[in-house]
Amino acid sequence: MFTDLTGDRNLLYFNPVFTNEKTKFKEPVVHGMWATSFLSTLIGMTLPGKGSIIKSLLFDFKKPVYVNDTIELNIEVTKKFP
Repeated sequence: MFTDLTGDRNLLYFNPVFTNEKTKFKEPVVHGMWATSFLSTLIGMTLPGKGSIIKSLLFDFKKPVYVNDTIELNIEVTKKFP
């Protein structure tokens, strides 16, 4: 569904033959922006909550995420404006 929403139909996300034969990944990976989108939910709904705006983000993708993986996101709040 994320692929349909974004239009990013990179074979890395859904073609196991391509990922196994042509990449260092041996199975399709999860779109990095899908994984990071949970950050928006966390900030906008929980910390600090509704009405919050993300001014900037920096991502460092250490390794791929695969279907059924558990992911951990770490955030650092540097400023809060009332």
